[in-house]
Amino acid sequence: MKFESFKDLPITINGIKHKQLRYYLDCASKFLDPGPGRSLNSLPVAFGLGDGHGGNVMVSLDQPSPSILYVDYEVAGYHTPYLDLAKPIYQDSFFNIAYADFLCDDLTKGPNVSGAQLCWRLEEKSLSIDYNLRLGFLSRGLAVTKLEYLLRPMFEMLGQTAPALSDKAEETLSYGLFARALLTRDYSSRPDVFFLNLAIGIRLVSEMRNVLADCFGWCNWPTFPSTALEQSLIRKAGMGSFFESKIIQRDEYLETKLCNDKIEVFVDGGIMSELFGRERRIHTWSKEANKFLEDSSQVGNIVPSDCSSRSTPNISMSLAFDVASLNRVTDTLQLHRRFSEDDNENPKLVEQRICHVWKKGMKLAPHTCIKEFLFAEPRIDRHFAYEQVMSDINISPKTLIDVGCCMGTDIRKLIHDGYPARKITGLDCEKGFIHLGFVLYNQRPGKCAVRFREADVLNPQFQELCSDLAGQFDFVHSANVIHLFDKDNQEQFLRSLAFLAKPGGLVWGRQVGLEDNSLAPQYRQPEGKGARFTVNEFRKLWARATSWDTVDGRFTADLVAYDELQIPRPDKRWSMQWTVRAPAEKASSSVISLD
Repeated sequence: MKFESFKDLPITINGIKHKQLRYYLDCASKFLDPGPGRSLNSLPVAFGLGDGHGGNVMVSLDQPSPSILYVDYEVAGYHTPYLDLAKPIYQDSFFNIAYADFLCDDLTKGPNVSGAQLCWRLEEKSLSIDYNLRLGFLSRGLAVTKLEYLLRPMFEMLGQTAPALSDKAEETLSYGLFARALLTRDYSSRPDVFFLNLAIGIRLVSEMRNVLADCFGWCNWPTFPSTALEQSLIRKAGMGSFFESKIIQRDEYLETKLCNDKIEVFVDGGIMSELFGRERRIHTWSKEANKFLEDSSQVGNIVPSDCSSRSTPNISMSLAFDVASLNRVTDTLQLHRRFSEDDNENPKLVEQRICHVWKKGMKLAPHTCIKEFLFAEPRIDRHFAYEQVMSDINISPKTLIDVGCCMGTDIRKLIHDGYPARKITGLDCEKGFIHLGFVLYNQRPGKCAVRFREADVLNPQFQELCSDLAGQFDFVHSANVIHLFDKDNQEQFLRSLAFLAKPGGLVWGRQVGLEDNSLAPQYRQPEGKGARFTVNEFRKLWARATSWDTVDGRFTADLVAYDELQIPRPDKRWSMQWTVRAPAEKASSSVISLD
């Protein structure tokens, strides 16, 4: 195959689809162009060696005061250090990948000293690469040393002096790592090593934080105020260094210490503890700082999380994508430990994946469930029908479909609690969310028995396009989706749910609801946005949309407090939970009116 054709192949890495190689090469050539007026020139520069990997930086021990010796000055000069870091990080930390051809004869033939195993398939119109990577202690130790004591301080400095450039600096580093993976060694005689470095390089340029967390357990990126309002509030309070450390969710793996009126939070440093024999402090805040955040919460940009069940304050910035605020930490971690490919799932890695997926999800569809991290937590078990659904599987396994499944967290909760995966179908109109679900749970699609499917239930041709699903499901579930649509589309949505249900099947779900009182009209959405209803109004909507009898006993609904939001809203006080029982013989002609 000619290289020009190869560059245009769609690439799938560990079951996740990525763009063509041509796209990444074109972006790298533009982003790393040192020409006048280019993006690279907006970053700070420093005089440096330009090739500071371990082989070119040595320490003299034959002197009373050891000194650092540099060799190979070929590319020394003025560069941005955010690009200069790329080679030493890849060369030293990913040494076993970059030089796998020296360490083993074939990466496709089982375990070897490189720690990498690979299979790849090159076809006329696609390229698929699957790899498994287990880096040793030395690689991880070198990586964490560079990331913690070179990378992090440099990004902290940039965040303090020019925070608007932080994203650009991170992109520069990611493209530099991509270039190092592909362009510095000749792998023409070892296609297996080429494809391994290609896969790592593409993942580094598209999800660098996730790769560093997966490979080295490091995700200690500094966090800074993300909006001008937050920056001005912090300057006003004299708290410039308050947000310099990463804020994380408190759970059983954290330890807190109170000293001098300050609360210090420690976490088991993993490789840091192995290397240096100590814990790593990741955040410190004073009682006065916490009070400032509480007083500022009315502004809506800096939000304290609920601390009622915790011994220390827990702070979340609603606009910072690397801060995950969760209501059900333990349940969330259980799901990740159940489905992750990693037998020793690390809470820090879980948090890193959640934040990575949050950023991707916000680009796909920034709904409230994405903005507020609700996608990351199971919620299906809070429905009053959940116990009944789970008890029925002990009698005989029944089919279930989750319409608008998003990333599949509720589906994985069902499986975790005992529902047979082979009996579940996940349906969503956005395939990207389904793919993100596998990234979120570190799970290979091929190892998942659930049948995920892309389909739009609002498409007028939905029943024709998905005729194989007609009347196939004992349980039809949909949660926090219906309220996104206007009234006409909600009727179409309900007709699609009815289409999927077996005769006598149970349709159940939840969405934002309204109390039946004088305040209801105030919180109805304006025309063009998702409609909201009281229980009685929603009952009538079902009657208009289908021919089903929605009298008491066949239709059940209840309002429960919508207590999952970080910022309570008066127009989202209630979540309506409901069930509708399909008739034993579903009809399609007459419509029952309850007016």
